[in-house]
Amino acid sequence: MKTTASGRKKLYVLCAACAVLLLLVSGRYYRRIDLTKEKRFSISPISKTVLNGLTEPLRVTYYASAELKNVYPHVRDVSDYLYAYAAENELITVSVADPASRQLESTLAALGIPGRQISSARKNKTELLTVYSAIVLEYREKTAVIPFILSADTLEYELTGRVMPLTQNGSREVYLMAGNGLSVETDYSYTVPWLESAGFSCTVLEPAEFEQILSDLVSGTGVRTPLLLFGSAELNASEAAAVEAFALAGGNVFCAVSPNTADIYGGWEVSPVSSDVLIPVLESWGFGFSDALAADRSCFRMTLLSNTEPPVYEYRDYPLWIVPEPQYAQDSPLARTAGALTFFWASPLELTDSALQPVFRTTPQAYLSVPDPTETPAFITSPFLTDNVPAGGTGQYVLAAAYEGAVSGYYTAASDTASPDRVSGPTGQSGRTGRNSARIIVVPDQYFTATPMLDYTGASGNLDFLVNAALYLSGDDGLLSLRGKAAREGAVYKTDAAGLAAARTPVLALTALGIPLACAAAGAAFAVFRTAANRKRASKSRGGRRD
Repeated sequence: MKTTASGRKKLYVLCAACAVLLLLVSGRYYRRIDLTKEKRFSISPISKTVLNGLTEPLRVTYYASAELKNVYPHVRDVSDYLYAYAAENELITVSVADPASRQLESTLAALGIPGRQISSARKNKTELLTVYSAIVLEYREKTAVIPFILSADTLEYELTGRVMPLTQNGSREVYLMAGNGLSVETDYSYTVPWLESAGFSCTVLEPAEFEQILSDLVSGTGVRTPLLLFGSAELNASEAAAVEAFALAGGNVFCAVSPNTADIYGGWEVSPVSSDVLIPVLESWGFGFSDALAADRSCFRMTLLSNTEPPVYEYRDYPLWIVPEPQYAQDSPLARTAGALTFFWASPLELTDSALQPVFRTTPQAYLSVPDPTETPAFITSPFLTDNVPAGGTGQYVLAAAYEGAVSGYYTAASDTASPDRVSGPTGQSGRTGRNSARIIVVPDQYFTATPMLDYTGASGNLDFLVNAALYLSGDDGLLSLRGKAAREGAVYKTDAAGLAAARTPVLALTALGIPLACAAAGAAFAVFRTAANRKRASKSRGGRRD
């Protein structure tokens, strides 16, 4: 018996020593288990493929301020993920540096990395701190920067999206054009910085050069670069034909257009557009437009301030600014955004081709606001007068749609698919079909990413969707799936009464019966096992005494 007790003691000491040694060497071998459904903390196959293409060392430096961890504890996930990312290829090295302790602020400024100010409560007072959380990637003689990141939710996309241009000697490019008389730089001022932060190189086309550049792209090889078009009311027939020829040649196009125009800098009056030469092209492709405005119970809530003293705040739902619910969105990476979207005075799409896929829909309780041609403006847009559902009833409407395939010519003659300067009149569906497959996305809202609208609502999801659209049109489906991982994990879905009733029974059965019975079964199994073990031990003890 003494020998057995001594052996057990030695075993305990040996196990404790092994645990201490494992703890000491654990920092040299990084391993973790990802139990999330979307595998948010695992390296995806596309990232592994990109990293396998490295032929020289890739240096990754994470500049993180020490104070940041106290305010945002989840920022530690960033460094953890970087080490997991580096473990996929021995050519990748990761280092973490505190800019303040090493006096690297000027170096980061030269790389285009500004400090961000955050508020922090210390010793019964609130102060502003300048912090950094930036990642710099260096490969050969190239440098890529992630200027600010606080979580690992989209970190794989950010890393892989920047490693790809470093290793493939190229960059993702997009062309942008405002065809409604507004300016991309001023009236859509968030668009370019948001796309550039996602790794795109943006070229803004001016109206005077728009037609000629598209013609040059069609005659050359530039149709690989997507075109993002905001509004089309100011385009002429030749410019609309140039867009058509671009798509016929295989060019990919994002169109945020509408048959109605709004005074976004004034009183928000909405009126029909007298003439839009691009909408017939889109309609010939199957993207029909309603003349009415869509309204929905799932909408943006406004904060209204009275002119009285003291001022009174009032909160009102504005049905004409629709916030689509995620359960009515297409189940694809294209529709997954980190933030909520808002559609402003959207004219719902009427899809006439089954090949077109709805991306976002209203709820089934949506309705249409029909224009009154005898009134000026033709639509009632006041937040105080848009609550009543019209006699036409409710329904579900399409707020965005996508298509992949060949398109037909409307302006371009059957024998002249790539000559937008020679317009012979519309040919409709009888026009020549493009030889190359194109990707088209249509949003019936020309103010989808307009600066005044985003300033008022903070609808960052609109810009997220624009990045998704640019990735989709660029053919970067792998990167698009990476970007959609975190958005799907955090989505909250609403359900109706029927869905709640269907889910109630299995949930109650699991919580009220399943879990208690499982606990009772585990306790019973443990009791049986323990009784058997005690009987066996007692039997051995009696046998030993008889000997």
